[in-house]
Amino acid sequence: MRIVVDTNIVFSALLNADSRIARIILQPRSGLNFYSTHHLLTEIESHREKLRQLAGYTQEQYDDVFAQISNRIKILDVRLIPVALMKNALHLTRDVDVDDTEFIALTDHIKGKL
Repeated sequence: MRIVVDTNIVFSALLNADSRIARIILQPRSGLNFYSTHHLLTEIESHREKLRQLAGYTQEQYDDVFAQISNRIKILDVRLIPVALMKNALHLTRDVDVDDTEFIALTDHIKGKL
């Protein structure tokens, strides 16, 4: 099954590596394939220090947890998503959260679940 993960899901997994979300992402034999766009990495990086402090990690611990989680997520180039799908996703997210546009479009593009 193809699953698109957005920033909030990865935030949750980073904040608690023992959480159900983290365990699902880290389960190697789950049959789940995780996808996202580079936007995910950009957002995570912009909140890196706050996430590290909230989780109580040392820099090394944070880097290790982030590497484990991010290694399970395939990052796809947003330029591969057809313009029509991006426009539709923008229409759907316009009044909610435009930061989710790429995730919605990617979900449609790969025929996955969000």
